[in-house]
Amino acid sequence: MFKGNKNNELSKIKNWELVFKPTDSNGELVKILKLKIVDKNTILFLSQNYSIGFYKNDELILLK
Repeated sequence: MFKGNKNNELSKIKNWELVFKPTDSNGELVKILKLKIVDKNTILFLSQNYSIGFYKNDELILLK
């Protein structure tokens, strides 16, 4: 998951920052099917294996 400042030129990769990379317990990258931005610091998502991901204040939690 990346974020960028809307005041920067977002067509340039250097203006994007990696926020988190969701991985499962085996270290495999989790594909995100649906995503909901709750507020500036909170993201909820549904993964490919139907687990629910919760990202808030730099902490990632995957619930099965």
